[in-house]
Amino acid sequence: MVKPAPDSNPKTHRAILDMLSSLPPGAVVLDAPCGSGALTWELLHSGYKAAPGDAFPRLYQLPEPPCHAVDLNSRWREIRIGHQPQR
Repeated sequence: MVKPAPDSNPKTHRAILDMLSSLPPGAVVLDAPCGSGALTWELLHSGYKAAPGDAFPRLYQLPEPPCHAVDLNSRWREIRIGHQPQR
């Protein structure tokens, strides 16, 4: 899996990973908005499961996990790893 180009400053990703360090290995982390998937890639390679979502999922560059179309301005729906959101 090739790492996508970062959507933000790499220091931001490092700060997020530092904040998540108290979570157990394999914890599921919501990455929204996920953009290209650069943070999702970092999460996966740091031992977490990622739940990527974005209003523009076509920008997402990773083959797995799938990016769910989400609009954080509307009523939130539960995202389950490995399941497609209901339409």
